[in-house]
Parts: sequence; C-alpha cells; structure tokens
Amino acid sequence: MIICNRYETPLGTVSVRAESKTGVWELIGLYFEDMVCTYHKSQNIHLFSAVKQWLDSYFTGKPAPYGIPFTLYGTPFQKSVWNAIQEIPYGATVSYKALAEKLGTHARAVGQATARNPLSIIIPCHRVIGTNGTLVGYGGGLNRKKALLDLEQSFIATPRLQ
Repeated sequence: MIICNRYETPLGTVSVRAESKTGVWELIGLYFEDMVCTYHKSQNIHLFSAVKQWLDSYFTGKPAPYGIPFTLYGTPFQKSVWNAIQEIPYGATVSYKALAEKLGTHARAVGQATARNPLSIIIPCHRVIGTNGTLVGYGGGLNRKKALLDLEQSFIATPRLQ
C-alpha cells in the first residue's frame, strides 16, 4: 500500500510518499508539490510525523534528530549515485564531474541519476552543481536549489543549534 501526505516547508508544499509491505512504513518519495504524487489518502502514521520533524529540524538549522527509514527504487547505478550524494556534507557542494570521477562514470550519467532522486532534501541532490559552480538541474526548480544551498550556508555561517 502506498499513501501520501503533504507538508508545508518554507519553500513550498512537499508531498511525502510512504509504502508499507510488511506493516512497517518506509519513505519512498519526497517531492515538491509541483511534482506528482499519485496516491492521496489521509492517514495518521508515525512515519509522516517523523518526516515532518526531520524537515522542521533541517529548515531551522538543527541536526536531524534521527534517520528516516526509506526504501530506494532504482537501478543499481542510480542507487550508487544517490548513496554518493548522501555523503556530501551539509553546506558543501560537489560537481557532477567530481561525483562522476568518484564513481568511475560520466557526468551526464550522474546528472540523469540525480534527476531521478526520489527523496529530495533527504538525499541532498541540491548539493550537486555544475563544474564551474553554476546551479544546474534540480527537479524542484533552480530557485529552490539556490534557496536550499543558501539556507545551509546561513546556518554554517552562524553556529548551528544542537
């Protein structure tokens, strides 16, 4: 069973998609509202509260209180790119080219896998930028990519709350 919920962020509405196959809910999608979330049912499950708490922490510059259980659906290559993106530190950026070199592939392939990232913000693909430092390619829009990077920089410039 797949259900969705909505959450308001400072950058717009986010659709949170969860799946339960064995009675345990796992996050499978986090998209800005202008992206598609097909199944909408109103259910109160703990996972949605946990995701909301995680996002609240992120948007206020506090460390996420814990990891969110999630399942990634994608090819082995896509998963390798998404795993590498998760290693990019808060407030840092990495170019598509550098990420490709780390993975032994081409920047275009990394870009294509990044574009299919199902967990926006949690898998911080907004931290992947063009080789010359330009902001390119973000499913939530380049204005949101810039806002997310600016947000992270603002909390690095000031002490992060513990």
